[in-house]
Amino acid sequence: METLAEALGLHGQTGIVAVTGTGGRKALICALSGIPGLSFRDEAAEDSYFAAAHAPGELPQIEGADRVLLLINAAGFGKPIQDAVRHPERFCQATGLAPSDPLTPEALGDLLFAEDIPADTLLINGVTDDKTRGSALALADLLHESFPMVRLFACDLTQDPARFELI
Repeated sequence: METLAEALGLHGQTGIVAVTGTGGRKALICALSGIPGLSFRDEAAEDSYFAAAHAPGELPQIEGADRVLLLINAAGFGKPIQDAVRHPERFCQATGLAPSDPLTPEALGDLLFAEDIPADTLLINGVTDDKTRGSALALADLLHESFPMVRLFACDLTQDPARFELI
């Protein structure tokens, strides 16, 4: 059975891997630690359901990183934006939605397109049932068209070993 590190193509690589976003950064770094030649940088300052809606000037600094992993938590899907993101006003400004609107894969996709976060891999954590898997697949469908070079994974980092699938 392939490990998450193998699926991400990290074995045999050297350098710095920046992990940004929320929803399990520490669990992801723990799951991947111990790979010779790689060091991991935790690039987000606080946890919330989604950290993609940063305040101006708050985007993580990823200069010098050889790989960038963006982690998103599927638990925010379906919740009001005001309850699911760290900066709802910024999220709403970027997407044209109201704070009381539900967070959808389409809304998150719009934000990712607007922010143009330079990640080479997107991990959607918290995919534990058919509903969150459906949301992850919907987001993947949106992103594959515009970002074909970004690898997308649905995962559950609370499991040992972590459960994941390339989507």
